[in-house]
Amino acid sequence: MPKKPKKFYKKVKAQVSEEKPPVKKKKKKDVKQKASIGINIPPPIVTEVESPKKSRPIAERVTANTHSFFKRNLFLLSFIGILSFVGIMLVAGQIKIYYVQLERIEKEKKNLEIKYAQMEETALLHPGSRDVYLQLANISYQLGNKEKAQAFTERALLLDPNYQQAIKLKEILEKGE
Repeated sequence: MPKKPKKFYKKVKAQVSEEKPPVKKKKKKDVKQKASIGINIPPPIVTEVESPKKSRPIAERVTANTHSFFKRNLFLLSFIGILSFVGIMLVAGQIKIYYVQLERIEKEKKNLEIKYAQMEETALLHPGSRDVYLQLANISYQLGNKEKAQAFTERALLLDPNYQQAIKLKEILEKGE
């Protein structure tokens, strides 16, 4: 024998109209209390309501709410999406600029290292040339090796104590420390 769905009852306030709601017998206490206040309140009407579905899927409700959210805020979501895309493109552009600069700096460093090796060979071939030692000092300073730069500057000044470019470089190296 199949089960009948349970019936739920809902109390509904009587609507104010020309018809009078059905009057039920009131308890004596209620009548006395209302009479003492002076208000005549009609009793609530009880109506029959069907029971809600017990197996309603939760996703159905979420989908409906989500869909209505996107529908209402389509312009806002589109605007946020476009701003995000533009922001990502700007950041990517900046990263590319920094990457190009880094490549340029690394290329310059390799060129300086090659130039340093060539000048060392030249210094071995011409040990009395003050210009070669000054070039070695400049390249060492650009590569960040200040000790070698000072040593090559001292060597250039030993060869020519009045060499103005070597004197200026020595002053720069002393101030940098």
